[in-house]
Amino acid sequence: DRTFSGLPIPANENTDARVILNLDIPIYTGGLTSSTVRQKVSELDQAKALLEQENRRTIGLIRSAYLSLEADIANVKARKQAVISTQTSLDATLAGYDAGTRTSVDVLLSQRQLYSSQRDYSEARYTYLTDSLVLKQVAGILTPSDVDAINQWLITRPAEESQTEQ
Repeated sequence: DRTFSGLPIPANENTDARVILNLDIPIYTGGLTSSTVRQKVSELDQAKALLEQENRRTIGLIRSAYLSLEADIANVKARKQAVISTQTSLDATLAGYDAGTRTSVDVLLSQRQLYSSQRDYSEARYTYLTDSLVLKQVAGILTPSDVDAINQWLITRPAEESQTEQ
């Protein structure tokens, strides 16, 4: 007989070996492990459902904001055309006043209609601007530079318009 190292086994030594292995493996833990797994799977499913719900809500908000913006564009165009039309009407009323066929009351009414249409046009542009910010916000692409650009436009635009009206 030989040992693992290849040396002969001495005759007076015991060749029996004992290994003691103590394992502590719970065979049944009262269903705690399987219950915990089921709970975590349920929590994962709930989180996935909440994520899907939030995605659908966000898509709905974006779609709604986009459609509002499209309507705003049409409204701004219509209001601008109304300003042009009422300006033309005022010019015709002034020409009629100069010719003696219109009264000063007619001129004042035409001016009031022009100012009303200019107000409506300004409100439509303001609504367009705010709705464009809302769309960018719900889409998650709103940046400080967007707000700065609108602020700059609001500062310079009224000054330009007041110069062209005079």
